[in-house]
Parts: sequence; structure tokens; C-alpha cells
Amino acid sequence: MLVNTNTKTKTKRMNTKVTSVTDAEIQSTTVALAKLRRQMAFIVTLTPPERKAARGVTKKTVLETQTRAVLARQHSDGLPPSFDLAAFEREVAFLTALQGWLTTVTQLQSDLRDTILAVGTRAVQTGKVAFGHLQVVAGASGDLSQALRQTKSRAQKTKQEPAKPEAGAVSEAPSASASAPAGPGSSSPSAPAPPAGPPPLLTVPSAPTEPGDGGKGTTNKAA
Repeated sequence: MLVNTNTKTKTKRMNTKVTSVTDAEIQSTTVALAKLRRQMAFIVTLTPPERKAARGVTKKTVLETQTRAVLARQHSDGLPPSFDLAAFEREVAFLTALQGWLTTVTQLQSDLRDTILAVGTRAVQTGKVAFGHLQVVAGASGDLSQALRQTKSRAQKTKQEPAKPEAGAVSEAPSASASAPAGPGSSSPSAPAPPAGPPPLLTVPSAPTEPGDGGKGTTNKAA
């Protein structure tokens, strides 16, 4: 009971602080992983049907195959001449190495996942604090406001609320154009077409008038 209690206490007090790394360390680790992958030229990629057909290969079957290889080696005289024992042993040795590598990589994957959770928890909280400060000053900069809306849209895809301010700005354009003067052919009383020119101040007769005709013009005189 004391051992279990101490174990639980040790687990609760586990230090999850991650030592900061330099840019050079990040770059060198990335290069090393890529180089290791290129060196493992024996790795194959299966199609989904091939992967489904190979489900029978498990840790249990690998252990059974290793045991059978030992038995085949010890009792090789019971095998037919066509059975290639050496090839079988090489294949089992490769399978054993692959199983060990997979165990190592699986542990590394688990460690990387834990590190992501530890670093990500702090980074996410810090990002929320920074985002809150930027939202306060977003009104002073249009570019900043748009960037914040895009960030919020990516974080909350189902809401899609950041597009509402832009939609309101676009909807004002038709209302502004509706209040502008109507073009030619429009019957709207609020926007009459401009007159062709100023009206004449005097009525111009069709022909020069003569004295005494009362301004009727030469047309009446001819009549």
C-alpha cells in the first residue's frame, strides 16, 4: 500500500516543464528524421486492401513465428529438402528487428504526443491572452480587424459570424445607389431628368416684324 501511494503521489507531482529548444536544434532534428526515413529504403506502403488482408500479423503471431523458427532450426532434419531454412531464418530475424523498431517508434510517438500536450497547453492559453488584447485594439486597424475575424472563423467554423460586418458594408451600397438620381427613362418622381436647357426669355417670331403690324409678323401680313 505504501508503494502504491508513493507511486500515485509521484505521478501527481510529475514535472511537465519542457526545456526550450533553439532553432538550430529544431532544424537538426527535422533533418535527422528525414535522413533516417530515406535510409530505411526497405519500408513499404500497403494499399487499404493489402493492409486489411495482413491483419493476421500481430505481436502474438510474431512471437509464435520466432518460436517456430527456433524449432525448425533444432529439427531441420524433419524438413523437406525444398524448404529454405536459411531464408526463413533471415526473414524471421528481419521481422524481429522490425517489431523492435516499431516498439521504439511507438514509444517515441507517445513521448512526442505528451510533449505536444504539455507545450500546447501553455501555447493555447498564451494565444487566448494575446487574442483578447488584440480584439480590444482591433477597431483602430482595419487589417487587424479582418485578420482577427479570419482567425475566429477558422477556430469556430460552425458559427461563421466574422463575415457579418462585411455583409453589412456591402448591403449599404444598393441603398446608397437607390437614393442617387435616376437615369434617362426612369419614371421615379424623386429623381426627374434634368431639362435640356434654359427656357427662352422672349418669343422669337418666325420672320422679321414690320412697324405697325403689332408684332404679328410677316406671316399674318401675307395672310
